[in-house]
This record gives sequence, C-alpha cells and structure tokens, in this order.
Amino acid sequence: MPKRGKRTTRKAAAPKGYARTIELLVENNVSLQKKMVDLTTSIDTMNKKVGRLLHLIEQASEEFTKGGRVEKESKNLSETALVDKLEGLINQNKTIARGLLLLEKYVREKSGRGNEGDKFKPLPEYKF
Repeated sequence: MPKRGKRTTRKAAAPKGYARTIELLVENNVSLQKKMVDLTTSIDTMNKKVGRLLHLIEQASEEFTKGGRVEKESKNLSETALVDKLEGLINQNKTIARGLLLLEKYVREKSGRGNEGDKFKPLPEYKF
C-alpha cells in the first residue's frame, strides 16, 4: 500500500498558446472598454450639441411667431442689406426673362414660324 502522507497536487499543464490567448482576450477587452468610453463621451457631446440646436430652433420659432412683420426701420443693417440684395436679384431675373422672351420672338420671326408663337399663352407674372 502506498504511504499516505502529503498529498501532492498537480496542476494540469496548460495547453500551448492558452496563456497567449488569455493575454489577447484581456488586451482586447481593455481596448473595447476604452472605445466604449470614447463612444459614450462622443454621444454625450453630440446630445449636448443637439440640445443646443433644438433650443436655438425653439427660440427662432418663438421670435418668428412673436415678431411677425417688422417695419423696415426697425430691422438691423444686415437684414436691410439682405432684402435689398434679394430685390436686386428679382429685378435682374425679370430683366433676363424679358430679354429671353424678346430673343425667342426674334428667333421665331427669323425662322419663319412667327405665327406659331401665338398658340402659346404667356406665363403669369409673379409679384414678389
């Protein structure tokens, strides 16, 4: 009979690569946690910016509903300048449209199809 005395426990030998696999899993887990922290921070920043944007849109909506039409004297200079530029563009577009209509009429007359133009109705003029 074998002697009973100290028991020796043998640890099972780890298969080759097992330690390396554990090490890689730990590294990947740490890396994944860092990326999750970065993502959480980015989402938090984005939420704050969207909140500020929403607040700005709400303020603009309130100002728009409150203000209605404002007299030209009470507008600041940049609004007046913008309105003047838009009016200038509208006038330029009207001039270009008239020129195109005259050019079309001239081409139709030169090509001998001047009477066919009478079949078409002119477009209505828009008031801005």
